[in-house]
Amino acid sequence: MKILILYYTQSKNTQKIASCMSEALNDFHEVDLCSIKQVQIEKISEYNCLFLGAPCHHSTLAKKMLKFMQNLPQLQNLPLVGFFTHSTAMPEVSEHYKKLYDEWAGNCQTAFETTAKDKNCNLIGTFHCQGSAIFPIELFIHSKIITDKEEWKDYKKELRTHPDESDQKKAQQFALRMVEAI
Repeated sequence: MKILILYYTQSKNTQKIASCMSEALNDFHEVDLCSIKQVQIEKISEYNCLFLGAPCHHSTLAKKMLKFMQNLPQLQNLPLVGFFTHSTAMPEVSEHYKKLYDEWAGNCQTAFETTAKDKNCNLIGTFHCQGSAIFPIELFIHSKIITDKEEWKDYKKELRTHPDESDQKKAQQFALRMVEAI
């Protein structure tokens, strides 16, 4: 199978996840990994599966990825896999973190679903994991979302470790499952 993994990144979190997915699939498939800045959009139709990844900004995918997705041609039922990194805590940790995730990252899934519908492709799955935040984002999170000093101290310490080895392994396993599902 010929797979294209495209990503947009600012802090290298999403690139790290894209690379892990590519490594997992490379042994069994022909995989091209590149930034959305490097791809010729008309070449996408040459692939059997498309992975798209981006960071989460303001509760949805980064604007550059959203614009890229809007400019995609009709994809004729091409299997699509989405992935994104975010600075919110994982929703399964607690109800509090689920609420924060839904508010601050919840529309990323919707962006992939909308693209699948608009571009006539088949969204087969979406992966997300926490990624370390750049300093201005940390300031924003601390001033607007996690204002309690003790909670912030623990959150910041955890945030700066991602994506960690566990996240990377989960991304690899996810990528393999998605391709097996095709």
